Amino acid sequence: MSFTVQRLPNEPILIVTRFDATPSDLLQIFQQSLELSEDIEGTVYRIHDISRVDLDFGTMVAGMANASEKRKGSMRDPRFQDILVGGHELIRLASAAFQQEQYGNLTIPFFESLEEALDYARKQIAFAPQP
Repeated sequence: MSFTVQRLPNEPILIVTRFDATPSDLLQIFQQSLELSEDIEGTVYRIHDISRVDLDFGTMVAGMANASEKRKGSMRDPRFQDILVGGHELIRLASAAFQQEQYGNLTIPFFESLEEALDYARKQIAFAPQP
């Protein structure tokens, strides 16, 4: 398997760790995300750690198209707040490109480290209205 999805105990946070950039894996990632978060009320923060992936432009665009499809568990599912992590410039570009209409006008924050992404998610959780 080219990825793992884990839920942090007692937090509405999922961490997706990618080991390669296979765009078709996203459907499985979204399905696992739905299964792992079915008992979470409110927003689920899903952190995509792509720091181990050697990314190219074509793969990034294909992945963005799969990620932004209108389906349960995708990045367009309003229940999920996705966050990107990685040092590759194309990941930063993807974060900005998701704001375009064809990708759903999504705000996908970008961080260079998993620690920064976790800190961001936890601050969002702390300030969010409680269900």
